[in-house]
Amino acid sequence: MMKAEIEYIDPELAELLLGRMIDNRRVRRPKVLQFAADMKAGLWRVTGEAIKLTEDGQVIDGEHRLRAIIESGVSIETLVVHGAQIDDRVAMDSGTSRTLTDHLRFLGVERPTDLAAALIALQDRHQRSPFRSGPGSSSATSRQEFLLLLDANPRLPDSVMATSKVARLLRLPRGLCAALHYDMVALDPDDADDFWARLHSGAEMHAQHPVLVLRRRLEGNAATIGRKFDRITIHAYMIKGWNAYRDGRDITVIRWTRGGAHPEEFPTLE
Repeated sequence: MMKAEIEYIDPELAELLLGRMIDNRRVRRPKVLQFAADMKAGLWRVTGEAIKLTEDGQVIDGEHRLRAIIESGVSIETLVVHGAQIDDRVAMDSGTSRTLTDHLRFLGVERPTDLAAALIALQDRHQRSPFRSGPGSSSATSRQEFLLLLDANPRLPDSVMATSKVARLLRLPRGLCAALHYDMVALDPDDADDFWARLHSGAEMHAQHPVLVLRRRLEGNAATIGRKFDRITIHAYMIKGWNAYRDGRDITVIRWTRGGAHPEEFPTLE
Protein backbone atom coordinates (compact mmCIF):
# COMPACT_ATOMS: atom_id res chain seq x y z
CA MET A 1 0.00 0.00 0.00
CA MET A 2 1.29 3.45 -0.85
CA LYS A 3 1.99 6.02 1.84
CA ALA A 4 2.72 9.73 1.25
CA GLU A 5 4.58 11.97 3.71
CA ILE A 6 6.25 15.39 3.71
CA GLU A 7 9.93 14.68 4.29
CA TYR A 8 13.13 16.71 4.63
CA ILE A 9 15.78 15.83 2.04
CA ASP A 10 19.32 17.18 2.21
CA PRO A 11 22.08 16.74 -0.40
CA GLU A 12 23.52 13.72 1.41
CA LEU A 13 20.19 11.90 1.40
CA ALA A 14 19.63 12.92 -2.23
CA GLU A 15 22.93 11.27 -3.15
CA LEU A 16 21.88 8.12 -1.31
CA LEU A 17 18.52 8.00 -3.06
CA LEU A 18 20.07 8.54 -6.48
CA GLY A 19 22.24 5.52 -5.79
CA ARG A 20 18.99 3.55 -5.69
CA MET A 21 17.71 5.00 -8.95
CA ILE A 22 16.41 2.46 -11.43
CA ASP A 23 16.66 3.07 -15.19
CA ASN A 24 14.85 6.29 -15.99
CA ARG A 25 14.48 8.86 -18.79
CA ARG A 26 17.47 10.95 -19.84
CA VAL A 27 18.33 13.75 -17.42
CA ARG A 28 17.44 17.21 -18.75
CA ARG A 29 20.18 19.46 -17.44
CA PRO A 30 18.26 22.77 -17.93
CA LYS A 31 15.44 21.38 -15.78
CA VAL A 32 17.90 20.47 -13.01
CA LEU A 33 19.38 23.99 -13.13
CA GLN A 34 15.90 25.52 -13.09
CA PHE A 35 14.91 23.53 -10.00
CA ALA A 36 18.24 24.27 -8.31
CA ALA A 37 17.86 28.02 -8.92
CA ASP A 38 14.44 27.95 -7.23
CA MET A 39 15.85 26.03 -4.29
CA LYS A 40 18.74 28.45 -3.84
CA ALA A 41 16.38 31.42 -4.02
CA GLY A 42 13.99 29.92 -1.48
CA LEU A 43 11.25 29.67 -4.12
CA TRP A 44 10.79 25.91 -3.97
CA ARG A 45 7.35 24.94 -2.71
CA VAL A 46 5.82 21.73 -1.43
CA THR A 47 3.23 20.72 -4.02
CA GLY A 48 1.49 17.51 -5.01
CA GLU A 49 4.54 16.53 -7.06
CA ALA A 50 6.29 13.70 -5.23
CA ILE A 51 9.50 11.72 -5.16
CA LYS A 52 8.29 8.16 -5.55
CA LEU A 53 9.94 5.12 -4.01
CA THR A 54 9.15 1.43 -4.29
CA GLU A 55 8.65 -0.69 -1.19
CA ASP A 56 12.34 -1.64 -1.21
CA GLY A 57 13.46 2.01 -1.57
CA GLN A 58 14.18 2.27 -5.30
CA VAL A 59 13.52 5.71 -6.83
CA ILE A 60 11.17 5.58 -9.80
CA ASP A 61 10.32 9.30 -10.03
CA GLY A 62 12.03 12.49 -8.82
CA GLU A 63 15.53 12.26 -10.29
CA HIS A 64 15.59 15.87 -11.47
CA ARG A 65 14.55 17.14 -8.05
CA LEU A 66 17.15 15.00 -6.29
CA ARG A 67 19.89 16.18 -8.64
CA ALA A 68 18.75 19.79 -8.09
CA ILE A 69 19.10 19.37 -4.32
CA ILE A 70 22.69 18.26 -4.84
CA GLU A 71 23.33 21.03 -7.40
CA SER A 72 21.93 23.72 -5.10
CA GLY A 73 23.54 22.42 -1.91
CA VAL A 74 20.37 23.17 0.05
CA SER A 75 17.85 20.98 1.84
CA ILE A 76 14.14 21.05 1.03
CA GLU A 77 10.85 19.67 2.23
CA THR A 78 9.01 17.64 -0.38
CA LEU A 79 6.30 15.06 -0.71
CA VAL A 80 7.66 11.49 -0.77
CA VAL A 81 5.50 8.52 -1.77
CA HIS A 82 6.54 5.09 -0.47
CA GLY A 83 5.28 1.81 -1.91
CA ALA A 84 4.93 2.79 -5.57
CA GLN A 85 5.11 0.06 -8.18
CA ILE A 86 7.81 -0.03 -10.85
CA ASP A 87 5.13 -0.48 -13.53
CA ASP A 88 3.60 2.87 -12.43
CA ARG A 89 6.31 4.64 -14.44
CA VAL A 90 4.30 4.07 -17.63
CA ALA A 91 1.58 6.45 -16.41
CA MET A 92 3.86 9.06 -14.83
CA ASP A 93 4.22 12.51 -16.43
CA SER A 94 1.63 11.65 -19.07
CA GLY A 95 -0.19 14.95 -18.55
CA THR A 96 0.66 18.26 -20.22
CA SER A 97 3.06 20.45 -18.24
CA ARG A 98 1.80 23.89 -17.25
CA THR A 99 3.54 26.72 -19.05
CA LEU A 100 4.36 30.25 -17.99
CA THR A 101 1.35 31.33 -20.05
CA ASP A 102 -0.85 28.97 -18.04
CA HIS A 103 0.35 30.48 -14.77
CA LEU A 104 -0.21 34.02 -16.01
CA ARG A 105 -3.70 33.02 -17.11
CA PHE A 106 -4.36 31.73 -13.59
CA LEU A 107 -3.45 35.23 -12.34
CA GLY A 108 -6.10 36.72 -14.60
CA VAL A 109 -3.75 38.93 -16.63
CA GLU A 110 -4.70 40.15 -20.12
CA ARG A 111 -2.88 38.68 -23.11
CA PRO A 112 -1.03 36.01 -21.07
CA THR A 113 0.72 34.55 -24.12
CA ASP A 114 2.11 37.94 -25.16
CA LEU A 115 3.05 38.80 -21.58
CA ALA A 116 4.94 35.51 -21.21
CA ALA A 117 6.90 36.35 -24.38
CA ALA A 118 7.53 39.87 -23.05
CA LEU A 119 8.93 38.53 -19.77
CA ILE A 120 11.32 36.26 -21.66
CA ALA A 121 12.40 39.12 -23.95
CA LEU A 122 12.85 41.52 -21.04
CA GLN A 123 15.03 39.03 -19.21
CA ASP A 124 17.07 38.52 -22.38
CA ARG A 125 17.53 42.28 -22.78
CA HIS A 126 18.55 42.83 -19.16
CA GLN A 127 20.47 39.69 -18.24
CA ARG A 128 21.55 37.86 -21.36
CA SER A 129 23.19 38.44 -24.71
CA PRO A 130 20.72 39.61 -27.39
CA PHE A 131 22.42 37.10 -29.68
CA ARG A 132 20.70 34.36 -27.67
CA SER A 133 17.32 36.05 -27.38
CA GLY A 134 14.20 34.14 -28.20
CA PRO A 135 11.66 31.73 -26.80
CA GLY A 136 14.21 28.98 -26.12
CA SER A 137 16.89 31.13 -24.55
CA SER A 138 15.50 31.11 -21.02
CA SER A 139 14.88 27.41 -20.58
CA ALA A 140 16.74 27.34 -17.26
CA THR A 141 14.55 30.09 -15.77
CA SER A 142 11.68 28.83 -13.65
CA ARG A 143 8.11 30.06 -13.78
CA GLN A 144 8.50 31.38 -10.25
CA GLU A 145 11.47 33.51 -11.33
CA PHE A 146 9.47 34.96 -14.20
CA LEU A 147 6.62 35.79 -11.82
CA LEU A 148 9.12 37.59 -9.59
CA LEU A 149 10.34 39.47 -12.68
CA LEU A 150 6.75 40.54 -13.32
CA ASP A 151 6.41 41.68 -9.70
CA ALA A 152 9.54 43.81 -10.16
CA ASN A 153 8.23 45.27 -13.46
CA PRO A 154 4.48 45.64 -12.91
CA ARG A 155 3.98 48.02 -15.85
CA LEU A 156 5.20 45.50 -18.43
CA PRO A 157 1.58 44.52 -19.27
CA ASP A 158 1.02 48.17 -20.28
CA SER A 159 3.83 47.81 -22.82
CA VAL A 160 2.24 44.63 -24.15
CA MET A 161 -0.96 46.54 -24.81
CA ALA A 162 0.85 49.59 -26.22
CA THR A 163 2.73 47.60 -28.87
CA SER A 164 0.24 44.90 -29.84
CA LYS A 165 -1.13 46.76 -32.89
CA VAL A 166 2.32 47.55 -34.28
CA ALA A 167 3.50 44.00 -33.72
CA ARG A 168 0.47 42.61 -35.54
CA LEU A 169 0.67 45.16 -38.38
CA LEU A 170 4.37 44.66 -39.09
CA ARG A 171 4.49 40.99 -38.04
CA LEU A 172 7.04 41.60 -35.32
CA PRO A 173 7.83 39.44 -32.28
CA ARG A 174 5.31 40.66 -29.72
CA GLY A 175 7.41 39.95 -26.66
CA LEU A 176 10.38 41.81 -28.12
CA CYS A 177 8.22 44.82 -28.99
CA ALA A 178 6.83 44.99 -25.46
CA ALA A 179 10.27 44.68 -23.85
CA LEU A 180 11.70 47.41 -26.09
CA HIS A 181 8.76 49.72 -25.39
CA TYR A 182 9.16 49.13 -21.66
CA ASP A 183 12.83 50.12 -21.76
CA MET A 184 12.12 53.10 -24.02
CA VAL A 185 9.52 54.37 -21.55
CA ALA A 186 12.17 54.20 -18.83
CA LEU A 187 14.35 56.52 -20.95
CA ASP A 188 11.61 58.97 -22.00
CA PRO A 189 7.88 58.19 -21.79
CA ASP A 190 6.83 60.92 -24.23
CA ASP A 191 9.39 59.91 -26.83
CA ALA A 192 8.38 56.26 -26.43
CA ASP A 193 4.70 57.05 -27.00
CA ASP A 194 5.49 59.21 -30.04
CA PHE A 195 7.92 56.67 -31.54
CA TRP A 196 5.42 53.80 -31.37
CA ALA A 197 2.51 55.96 -32.56
CA ARG A 198 4.53 57.00 -35.62
CA LEU A 199 5.66 53.42 -36.23
CA HIS A 200 2.02 52.37 -36.26
CA SER A 201 0.60 55.15 -38.42
CA GLY A 202 3.46 55.89 -40.81
CA ALA A 203 1.89 59.32 -41.32
CA GLU A 204 3.15 62.91 -41.28
CA MET A 205 6.85 62.07 -41.66
CA HIS A 206 9.24 63.14 -44.40
CA ALA A 207 11.08 60.52 -46.44
CA GLN A 208 14.26 60.52 -44.32
CA HIS A 209 12.52 60.47 -40.95
CA PRO A 210 14.12 57.56 -39.02
CA VAL A 211 10.80 56.09 -37.88
CA LEU A 212 9.45 56.07 -41.44
CA VAL A 213 12.68 54.52 -42.75
CA LEU A 214 12.45 51.86 -40.04
CA ARG A 215 8.77 51.24 -40.78
CA ARG A 216 9.41 50.76 -44.49
CA ARG A 217 12.24 48.35 -43.71
CA LEU A 218 9.96 46.30 -41.48
CA GLU A 219 7.05 46.52 -43.94
CA GLY A 220 9.25 45.11 -46.67
CA ASN A 221 10.31 42.27 -44.41
CA ALA A 222 6.71 41.48 -43.47
CA ALA A 223 5.68 41.40 -47.13
CA THR A 224 8.53 39.24 -48.42
CA ILE A 225 7.85 35.64 -49.33
CA GLY A 226 11.49 34.70 -49.09
CA ARG A 227 13.88 34.67 -46.17
CA LYS A 228 12.89 37.14 -43.45
CA PHE A 229 14.95 38.97 -40.84
CA ASP A 230 15.55 36.98 -37.70
CA ARG A 231 14.51 38.50 -34.36
CA ILE A 232 18.08 39.56 -33.54
CA THR A 233 18.26 41.66 -36.71
CA ILE A 234 14.82 43.12 -36.03
CA HIS A 235 15.97 43.92 -32.49
CA ALA A 236 19.04 45.77 -33.80
CA TYR A 237 17.09 47.70 -36.47
CA MET A 238 14.51 48.90 -33.97
CA ILE A 239 17.18 50.12 -31.57
CA LYS A 240 19.01 51.94 -34.37
CA GLY A 241 15.77 53.53 -35.53
CA TRP A 242 14.99 54.68 -31.99
CA ASN A 243 18.48 56.10 -31.46
CA ALA A 244 18.31 58.08 -34.72
CA TYR A 245 14.84 59.34 -33.74
CA ARG A 246 16.10 60.44 -30.33
CA ASP A 247 19.10 62.18 -31.93
CA GLY A 248 16.86 63.99 -34.43
CA ARG A 249 18.93 62.57 -37.30
CA ASP A 250 17.57 62.00 -40.78
CA ILE A 251 18.62 58.71 -42.34
CA THR A 252 18.11 57.05 -45.71
CA VAL A 253 18.53 53.41 -44.69
CA ILE A 254 18.85 51.29 -41.57
CA ARG A 255 21.69 48.78 -41.61
CA TRP A 256 23.35 46.59 -39.05
CA THR A 257 26.39 44.57 -40.04
CA ARG A 258 26.20 41.39 -38.05
CA GLY A 259 29.18 39.50 -39.45
CA GLY A 260 31.85 39.71 -42.11
CA ALA A 261 35.15 41.51 -41.92
CA HIS A 262 33.80 44.50 -40.01
CA PRO A 263 30.91 43.43 -37.77
CA GLU A 264 29.13 46.05 -35.68
CA GLU A 265 28.57 45.76 -31.98
CA PHE A 266 24.96 45.16 -31.03
CA PRO A 267 23.37 48.58 -30.46
CA THR A 268 22.01 49.80 -27.14
CA LEU A 269 19.06 52.07 -26.47
CA GLU A 270 20.08 55.70 -25.95
